[in-house]
Amino acid sequence: MNRISKPLPALRASLWTTLATTLALLPPLGMLGASGSVHAQAYPARPVRIIVPFTAGGNTDVMARPLAAKLSETMGQPFLIENRGGANTIVGAEVTVKAPADGYTLLVAPQNLLCINPHTYRKLPYDVQRDFAPIALLIEYNYLLVSNVGFAQKTTQEVIAYARANPGKLSHGSTGEGSSGHVAQLQLEQMAGVKINHIPYKGNAQMITDLLGGTLDVAMMGLASIQPLVKAGKLRMIAAAADKRFAEYPDLPTMAEAGYPGFNSGTWFSMVARSGTPREVITRLNQEINKAMQSTEVKTALEAQKVNIANGSPEDLAKKIAFESARWEKVVKTVGLTFE
Repeated sequence: MNRISKPLPALRASLWTTLATTLALLPPLGMLGASGSVHAQAYPARPVRIIVPFTAGGNTDVMARPLAAKLSETMGQPFLIENRGGANTIVGAEVTVKAPADGYTLLVAPQNLLCINPHTYRKLPYDVQRDFAPIALLIEYNYLLVSNVGFAQKTTQEVIAYARANPGKLSHGSTGEGSSGHVAQLQLEQMAGVKINHIPYKGNAQMITDLLGGTLDVAMMGLASIQPLVKAGKLRMIAAAADKRFAEYPDLPTMAEAGYPGFNSGTWFSMVARSGTPREVITRLNQEINKAMQSTEVKTALEAQKVNIANGSPEDLAKKIAFESARWEKVVKTVGLTFE
């Protein structure tokens, strides 16, 4: 007995209709291998938090907020600043490495977090190569050696001569043990063969107060922190810790000109994510961050901070981290700076 209820032509027509309907529901063939692109276009689907490893109101926080605002505008989801200061940036780093590797937790990572801490701390809750995925370099700037206007020594040579004649008497401030400013001091001690008294502070505010009051002799700081006081005649710039003179202060000599070639000190900040974050998300973030950093709103805000805006690929940042890490490892090992 024939169990086919439909005539053969009708059955064939029915099968073709079913097949056509099924194929219509599938994505185009060109999209089958483009799941990464689809994922990148969908990102971000919810708010993104940016961990700033310093307290609110500091230079890093001021730099990060206009960038977050621009990313919120261009990427269609809120990019929210979350301040997690403490332990020389280690607290913020730990928050990041404990977050999912999905691109929804980013970290503003300064030079010391990525390139100095790994060599000064015996134990860290993170490993730079293992735990962080580079996204983009944000800004960089060089330090200035500054003092109170009442400090008798007015040149680098005079400062070093004073330190040599009075071992441990010259006081130098920084924003903490193992900070970029502290390591810069150690590098100067090493190059000049002198001993300087290190005074750690929790931030720039109290350090500047002590400079103004004369209880602190010198410090290495960024231009944004001290320029108004320099213009007011309350602080003196002694030298630029850079390869060339500052364009705004062409008469200010560099440390190299003062007899210390190769003394180039400052800091830089980057954006990183947790390792394992999808490559397409890293690529899109890199593109959007580079565009945001060149926007009028962000450039105007950062120009007031007297910093140099940077850009580049994730690979460029990875190379910079490796180079700077090797550079500061030599300094740290030479001076024997270690923390538990």
